[in-house]
Amino acid sequence: MACRLYLHPLLISTVQQFFFIYVAGFTSRDSVLRPIGFVLFLLSTFVALSNYENFVEPPGWVARTAASAFPQISLTYFERMIVRKIAFVDGQDKKSSNEDKKTAKPQSRISKFRSRYVFGQEVASSMRGLGTSWEIRNVHHFDSQDPSYAPPAMLFISSNLLKVIFCYFTHKLCIHTQLGLDHQYMSPEHVPIFRRLGHVTLAELQVRYIATITTVVSLFCFIQGGYSLASAVSVTMNPKAVKDWRPLFGELADSYCLRQFWSTFWHQGLQNNLRGTSTWITKNVLRIRSSRGEVWGYTVLRHAADWIDVGGRVWKHVQPALEVKVYTGASEAVGVLLGA
Repeated sequence: MACRLYLHPLLISTVQQFFFIYVAGFTSRDSVLRPIGFVLFLLSTFVALSNYENFVEPPGWVARTAASAFPQISLTYFERMIVRKIAFVDGQDKKSSNEDKKTAKPQSRISKFRSRYVFGQEVASSMRGLGTSWEIRNVHHFDSQDPSYAPPAMLFISSNLLKVIFCYFTHKLCIHTQLGLDHQYMSPEHVPIFRRLGHVTLAELQVRYIATITTVVSLFCFIQGGYSLASAVSVTMNPKAVKDWRPLFGELADSYCLRQFWSTFWHQGLQNNLRGTSTWITKNVLRIRSSRGEVWGYTVLRHAADWIDVGGRVWKHVQPALEVKVYTGASEAVGVLLGA
């Protein structure tokens, strides 16, 4: 195994990240390296996921979630480097006005390198792009009535540490509840429900309901707990960073329908990756201008991994972590209910 350490997913992920930073911070919008880089991202992702089981044991739920980061970062690269063509000049225009540029002192080579590197790192790692020209929609503020408000550092840290504790024990409770359910109702023959309505028992409906609720809650706690822990650590090291950790989820009271739940309450970390790319494909490539075209493109992008056979092992790891998507959840649910 030692001679194949160059295939380790962690090493490949690290190389991908530094390459992303270089392309974002040190290349122009029309650089030929950008489309070449996307091909390299796809190839390296294939290699990493094909060898995932050789380095990650056991391949459990957390490991599958980590594996999903590979296709997500490839989509992020495509959306920001090829679709939006974000370049270092965008960051400069955002931070300084024309008057500032006239009075600014010449930067040293080290300062220029650092500025470009920090910009590239922000583009490559910021899923929501807070305060940038590519900030995603529906990112909530600490106070909906006063968008400029930011809580004191100590209050922010303490509240997020409490969230970490709450999310940890709630997640454990959900997993324990799921493991205690009657697994006979989770077999393939119990998946269709409409074609066997006369045989569906109250106990089976109860299992379905509990399994669905605990899955959503455990996923919420897993995401929120990790975000709260990272934000608490970050603000502890830099108290001025509170503004960079705006709430990940919205207010549940605004979720009066399924669309509102996905577009305002649920985290929007995947919005640029999937919505931006699918919109570009439907409008710029296929020339479909209707809103239904966007939904279709979103669905196609979600199921693209189904159409490309990469040996089975890749999709086995990626699929569970990609099940929660904006528009495809309803269509998949209908397919399950009808036994399609």
